[in-house]
Amino acid sequence: MKKITAFALTLILMISAIYPVYSADKSTKLDVPKIEITTQNGKGVDLKKADGYVDASVKITDIDNTSLSDSVVFKVRGNSTAFDSIGKKSYTFKFAKKKELFSMGSGKKWALISNVYDPTLARNYVAFSLAQKLGIQYTSNFKVVELWLDKSFRGCYMLFEPVGEGKDRVDIDLKGNDGKKDFLLELEASRVEDDITYITSNGMRFAISEPDPPTEEQASYIKSTVDDVIRTIRYGTKEEIEGKIDIESFSKFYILNEFLKTVDFNFSSVFYYYKDGKLYAGPPWDYDLSSGNVNKDFSSNYASSYKTDGLFINNKNLYNYLCDYDWFNYTAKKLFVENYPYFKSIYSEGGVIDTFYKTYKKPIERNFSGAGWSVSRYYVNVMKYPLATYAENYDFYVNWCNKRVEWLADYYEIDTSTVPATEETTTEEPTTEQVTTAAVTTAEPTTSAPEVKPSETAEPIETTATTAPTEISTTEPEGTTSPEPSTAQPTTEASETTVTEPPVSSEPVTSPTTPEPTAPVKPVEPVKPVVIPYLCGTVNLMAGSTVNLPALDAGFVSSNKNVATVKNGKVTALKKGTADIAAVVGNIKYVYKTKVVNNPSLSKKSITVKKGKTKPVTIIGKVKSVKNTYKNTKKAKIISKRSADKIKIRGLKKGKTTLKIFVNGYKLKLKVKVK
Repeated sequence: MKKITAFALTLILMISAIYPVYSADKSTKLDVPKIEITTQNGKGVDLKKADGYVDASVKITDIDNTSLSDSVVFKVRGNSTAFDSIGKKSYTFKFAKKKELFSMGSGKKWALISNVYDPTLARNYVAFSLAQKLGIQYTSNFKVVELWLDKSFRGCYMLFEPVGEGKDRVDIDLKGNDGKKDFLLELEASRVEDDITYITSNGMRFAISEPDPPTEEQASYIKSTVDDVIRTIRYGTKEEIEGKIDIESFSKFYILNEFLKTVDFNFSSVFYYYKDGKLYAGPPWDYDLSSGNVNKDFSSNYASSYKTDGLFINNKNLYNYLCDYDWFNYTAKKLFVENYPYFKSIYSEGGVIDTFYKTYKKPIERNFSGAGWSVSRYYVNVMKYPLATYAENYDFYVNWCNKRVEWLADYYEIDTSTVPATEETTTEEPTTEQVTTAAVTTAEPTTSAPEVKPSETAEPIETTATTAPTEISTTEPEGTTSPEPSTAQPTTEASETTVTEPPVSSEPVTSPTTPEPTAPVKPVEPVKPVVIPYLCGTVNLMAGSTVNLPALDAGFVSSNKNVATVKNGKVTALKKGTADIAAVVGNIKYVYKTKVVNNPSLSKKSITVKKGKTKPVTIIGKVKSVKNTYKNTKKAKIISKRSADKIKIRGLKKGKTTLKIFVNGYKLKLKVKVK
């Protein structure tokens, strides 16, 4: 009995040493908001997805100790993250009426995402910060929080707006046109759930998320609409496609997922919504298995997702068709170039990942010490086998992002020397004062971010950073065991730059005085524009062919008008050679690298014409100019205009001759027999 008492006393002392850091008592300052869920039966820690919703209460305490309490229903969410072997599950809680939390808009449902498969806890934070920076409509707001479930500390979570219909969520009209107007879809390749309606179009399978549930008539309308949209994407003209889908949203969604290489992009957690007669891409969801955090030996798709080089999204679901169009590739590449400084800031010192670690260092540490989750635990066979420490996993992630951005910059042929190295980064969470209306500004961090030097190899380095985050315990909560990796393939759940005026000086105005002598100021070199290709690589054109360029605010000019000309956004190939069709817009120079692969030719190599008569010969290819060296020959000559695509040969004197005809400066020979 004495041994038990001593053990209990020791345990109480240990808990009391830790608990004040987490306490919501007004004398204790919280690092991040605290969410306390109390289930009716007190067995929330053992809750399974099959249990569905259970009655519970929630108390949400902000860092200024303001709080909100209410009754909710509560359940396990997700798919692979809901496996029984997963101790740190993700959850959904639902109010009876809509509530606004941390200025994230009103909603009944809220998602608590555990990020259990991501040993850095950062990938969803980075992905959603990037999506907000790109301006992807209806991207979920989020807040880093800590969770207690039936008084058991569960560690660091992210509170999200789940993807769903609502004025402050995905704002679509589910009632217009008798319920046959707008809708929300999730790509779902194979999973079957009893309460979900599925449709299949062009070999792609979608779950109807909204309306929920749809009537048979609504499901039929949605299927026919999706069939029509995909048919147009596959076979329509640019103008027809633009009438069916929102190109801007598809471009932004492409760049987001192409950079992150989210492994599930062809399987699940990929949303599209239909609004006011057009299909939109997004909003984004679920990025813990992305950015190299995948088992490269699981399948060829996972191997491709793990690598930092190569395109990944261009052959998946709707992008399998869209990426066949040069004009779509252009819009996506232009978007990447415009946001290139932000992409670099993701992995740079003081950038997005660095900011995440600095700001949330204490909650991260408590996740692996106070809550006891293991940073090196291998939960499921599709995730990358984690490294031993947080520092090593952090280093791997930073290096992966670095190499991925480098590859994309090289692929898009960006002159990186002319682009700022980084962009100032701020935490993407909303900031206010009351928990029921908005979020609270995170306190200025006092710890230093790890100094992580990018690897010089093409692939991420799996080594410990020389100066790394604080070592975090790999001890798991008492009583837990490491499960055997599941063989099931999982599918996990799913800034605008403010321009301010410079401050006005408060210094008193004084009379001008003679300035002190200073060294001569060296003239500032003009900033060279960022150069990108209009399309990937050099475009091959046949002589005489034309191609239309997407409209820009500045006109294009040709570097070699004898090879190719451009007028009103239309490029015309003239003769064999190369030409750069270029335009400068702002600080970006767009270059349409054009290679004309053949020369103009004549429809006939020889003709027979009667004396005094004419015979036409067609020039194959666009004619800029036609010149006959032997124009005054005694036997035959050209009598057509110098820019006609058909020339007339007049027979002058019986006999044979060879005319040397220069079309666009290229010499063509025509044998002529005059009878």
